[in-house]
Amino acid sequence: MTRAEIYLREVLARHELGHAYFLEAAGPGQAERVMNTAARLIACEKGTGCGVCASCRAFDSGNHPDVIRLTKAKAAYSAREIREQLVSDIGIRPYRFARKIYLIPEADTLTPLCQNIMLKTMEEPPAYGVVLLAGFNRSAFLPTLLSRMVCLSAEETDLSAEPQYTGAGTEELLRVVSELDGMSAGGCLDVSSRLKKAGLEPEVQVRRFEEVLRDIYVLKGGADGGLHFPEQKGLLRDHADRLSDRSLKELWNIIQQAKTQLRLNIKADNVTGAFCLSFREALEESEEI
Repeated sequence: MTRAEIYLREVLARHELGHAYFLEAAGPGQAERVMNTAARLIACEKGTGCGVCASCRAFDSGNHPDVIRLTKAKAAYSAREIREQLVSDIGIRPYRFARKIYLIPEADTLTPLCQNIMLKTMEEPPAYGVVLLAGFNRSAFLPTLLSRMVCLSAEETDLSAEPQYTGAGTEELLRVVSELDGMSAGGCLDVSSRLKKAGLEPEVQVRRFEEVLRDIYVLKGGADGGLHFPEQKGLLRDHADRLSDRSLKELWNIIQQAKTQLRLNIKADNVTGAFCLSFREALEESEEI
């Protein structure tokens, strides 16, 4: 799995997909593969590349009405090709599915004129529009265009080589996650000192809780690969089923604020405790619905 695919799976699970991505590859074959994988993933009605939904089937047949691959007659794209195939076309709503996806292979051959023509489209695209550019050299882009897209690496990553979070501290944190449902407010506020005794410093506590949320997002999106805590998939899937999209987004925002608060030397017990209280309340809220 490429780093680009891992990233896209995460943002799709969080319903936070952007409108433009540059997929930076090492060679033509790799660029083509990663662009097709990314397009199929984004086009999927479940956001997982399920292979069974109508959009995946249309993509696999090579007949998807809302995936447009730009073509060029010469070595570089012409201004006319960019205007006709992207700038004018993106204003037309998708024919059948939720998103309209534009693929621009060899995007680093775009001339400065073509890039300037694209600026307005890249800055204010319609909500349904996604532009995927693939190439080998991000330095070929004008800074103004580069600032309007997210650059992703097409490099393969060995998930089995990702760091495995084990040890007493991580085991205790996962125990906390399993106990939050019935934990008292006082218990939530005591989590930070409890984890510190198990060997997790406050900064690490926050990172681990962030990784727990990432796993929940991935599972909520229907995928189950590349989890930080695969041995806890059952527990985290249960949380994914119970938590609403709104609650998950609020928890994600809280954990990002917690990282900032720790940098500002706000008391660690307060930071972790506030997050655990919010997590518990979100779980309780799901029981009331």
